[in-house]
Amino acid sequence: MFARASSKLGSRAFSSARAHTVTIPKSYRAQLLVASSTLAGLSLYVASQRPVYNDALTTGNASSSKQQHGDPGLSPLVWGSNLNHLIDPGRDSNDCIKSPTYAPELFPSPLRDLALSSSHAACVDASGDVYQWGDSFFGSEQAESKRPQLTLRGKNIVSLAVTPSKVFALSASGKIYVLSSTLHRELAPHSIQNIWSLFSSSTPQTLFAVLGTDIPLAWGERFTSISAGSDHLLALTSLGRTFAHPVTRSANWHSQLGLRKILILDPGDSSKRLPLELLAKPTRDSLGNEIVPSPEAYRSEAQSSDPLDDKQVGFCGHLFEVPALRGVDVQQVVAGDRTSFIVTRDGRVLGWGANEYGQLGLGANVTLPSISTPTEIVLSMFTEKGTVSRCMSIAAGTAGGDLTFFTVERELPNGGTVVDVLACGNGQWGGLGNASYSNAQGVPVKVKSISGVLEYDEKTNSLRPLKPHYMSVAPAPVTKNTGIRPSSSGHVIATLDTISLSHPSPNSIIAISAADTPGRDVLTWGLNQHHQLGTGKRASINVPVPVETADRERLMCKVGSGKVRGFDGGVVGRRMKIEQRAVAGPGLSIVYWRVV
Repeated sequence: MFARASSKLGSRAFSSARAHTVTIPKSYRAQLLVASSTLAGLSLYVASQRPVYNDALTTGNASSSKQQHGDPGLSPLVWGSNLNHLIDPGRDSNDCIKSPTYAPELFPSPLRDLALSSSHAACVDASGDVYQWGDSFFGSEQAESKRPQLTLRGKNIVSLAVTPSKVFALSASGKIYVLSSTLHRELAPHSIQNIWSLFSSSTPQTLFAVLGTDIPLAWGERFTSISAGSDHLLALTSLGRTFAHPVTRSANWHSQLGLRKILILDPGDSSKRLPLELLAKPTRDSLGNEIVPSPEAYRSEAQSSDPLDDKQVGFCGHLFEVPALRGVDVQQVVAGDRTSFIVTRDGRVLGWGANEYGQLGLGANVTLPSISTPTEIVLSMFTEKGTVSRCMSIAAGTAGGDLTFFTVERELPNGGTVVDVLACGNGQWGGLGNASYSNAQGVPVKVKSISGVLEYDEKTNSLRPLKPHYMSVAPAPVTKNTGIRPSSSGHVIATLDTISLSHPSPNSIIAISAADTPGRDVLTWGLNQHHQLGTGKRASINVPVPVETADRERLMCKVGSGKVRGFDGGVVGRRMKIEQRAVAGPGLSIVYWRVV
């Protein structure tokens, strides 16, 4: 694309030169030639003295004007709200970026993972180190720069999960680390430095905790994935076991934890543990009668007056196996804001937690505001008899979102296969993607444009179902004046798996070219209050639409490979496979390069 843009620019300059012809005397031509050569040599020398970190790829799909958007390299694309300096630390927080724009100052190289919360963010660079930034992270600290700051080094982190108060990091060895999401908490002295493997990390003055388990793991068993809501964390082991962790004392207020009795730190004696029964919010039965917890639960509620800070990293040092899921072979765990989901190996789905907007997808007849026991979700409603449905993955709105998406593969009675994306929950701003603005949807509905789509497969010369490669669901952003988040979900970004059907040659992946390299289509819909859909307007959209660049070109997530560096400039790998990933945050969107 840049090649085409350059040729257009050249033709325009040539036309302008012909319109305004100037005759240069021969006596000055030699002088101009010498001056031009000297200037070119000086420019080449100055450029050669600058360190180059983004030397792997030069793909540019945001704009054909480098002068307007900067040299892309491996920089992320950002658009939407900059309220808490999450997408551009150097720009005013009142600014909104209306269309995808390169942000080379945010992070200069590919990441292993990126996690966004309402007022802070965290990422893992290619070396496996954790960086954090955002207004709530720095707080009142007068930092010279509010760019991402190193908070955990040398632990080989592969993925992250963030909550409003903490950051959870999963290492390649299967350990789960806990860090504070606030800088002054990490730097302040702790009274629990010897509790639950709480150590001083290799980064000066930064503290973290390592989570243990309530029961020993089997030989060789380790944690392979984590997912966090606002107040709880879910973790999956290599043997398919599901564990839950209370992030705060509100971890089970909507029954999303899957258990009630835990052990916490004794604020008076760090060598002791206190039993605590986490209360669920009182609900009502079908007759309207209030269902109250047991008296023992109320006695444990009295402990809430104790001087216990549940925002500190050592609040609870254990993961607890979910009792109802013992013996269930789980493939995926997903934590919504106040909900929990698991996908079994055979494609069945169970969910529990908050359900006031129908976000569990249990149907129109289930009107309870919360479900305390993992309950199977039927995804085969309104299908032809004999159709076999299997859930492939789940995407749920975290840290404030009340939307859930199920990617379902259906084997039809005639032998064909289709893939549907089903949505349920709060679609007040069009987040359901079914051309409606419903604020409660208990029956999962098909998302338009990406459900039941078939695409031509060049390798098999046949039609195959088009599947989503990755989906990201954002909550509604916090209101600036009140600091309160609306009870609704924000926007959604879906990246379609169009590359697998085009079957690019290996050479095209290694030697990437902006003009002819295949990419993955990016679609978005939902709330658009802060230009997070990238349309240039503020009107929300209730069906998926392609993301366009400032030049009105279709945005594609590219793949490639090449030399990858960490944030410190050190080379991590010389032929590492990377891909662009689109993620949705509160009022903002980011497309970044990710190590595969």
